[in-house]
Amino acid sequence: MELNRDELRRQVRDLDRAQRAAEADQHLLADAIVEEVPEGQRGALFLPSLDRRNFLRAGGIGVAALTLLAACREAKPKEQLPISGENPGYKALTDQPVNDVVLLRTAASFEYSVIDAYQRVLDNGFITDSVFVDLIKLFSEHHAAHAAAMAAATTALGGTACTKLNPKITSYVIEPLLLRIANSGPDQAEDVKALAFSLESIAAATYQGVVPVLTTPALRAAAMSVGSVEARHAAVLGMIINPTELVPADAKAAPAAAAATTSTTVDAGLPTTLPASTTTTVTAASVANSIYAIPTAFGSLAPIPLTVGPANENGVRATTNLETPSLNSFLYEDEAC
Repeated sequence: MELNRDELRRQVRDLDRAQRAAEADQHLLADAIVEEVPEGQRGALFLPSLDRRNFLRAGGIGVAALTLLAACREAKPKEQLPISGENPGYKALTDQPVNDVVLLRTAASFEYSVIDAYQRVLDNGFITDSVFVDLIKLFSEHHAAHAAAMAAATTALGGTACTKLNPKITSYVIEPLLLRIANSGPDQAEDVKALAFSLESIAAATYQGVVPVLTTPALRAAAMSVGSVEARHAAVLGMIINPTELVPADAKAAPAAAAATTSTTVDAGLPTTLPASTTTTVTAASVANSIYAIPTAFGSLAPIPLTVGPANENGVRATTNLETPSLNSFLYEDEAC
């Protein structure tokens, strides 16, 4: 079944209207922060009212909540780990607070990393379909607006706004994936679509994850509005990638077949979802069949498996699990951005 272009145009129009409405609200974000938060308390640590189970469900962003818990404990003398012999490269971890400013800077940097990834896809000619090219250009405009809103909120909190990509996420996650896509051969265009779907899904999960951690209603509302737009990006991409599996608006869950798999480890220990006790070649078609447009405001906070790149000698393509930003990819206040 081919993609219904009329339905796609309707979805994109609705999506762009939702983005413009969100932008109108976000223009007032900085003023709302100034009104809601006394100057001396801006960017302060916050202890979310979540139980332990919900902390552990929150993926990478959930680590921020655990950090806030640790910060509230009584300080104890630090113990130096024993080191045998000389280790000039050893550097102790620093106790850097994860506050509103850090989370907003990280969110903005993630937006710029996505924009940069899309620009590289276009510059390298990885995809030529005019509909998809126009779509990722539109998404890039949305991401730029989201980054600007996060920057304005950061400044209102007294922090230094981030106006560049996240060097850790780009260097350690996006660039290796783009290199694999460059060698995908005939699967290149489909791999680009899968990459875009995964990045948009992680973006939505990132904003969903910070909602209970941010300190003020204005910030939480902004994160929810931005996250809902990112989730709609992913839904439109899911419809393009797998048009035969478009989920009706009143559907309550994804097709059962999507969950009827077990986790298997293939290709250098990278996890993917394959039927148990079988040898399966992971192709672009099989990847597309696992991507759906799910009608929810937000998606799952679980890692997003992304299978791209050439197959190895056994016909298996490597899979990378993408996760929301965490302690080693946050943009702390002392880091240039």
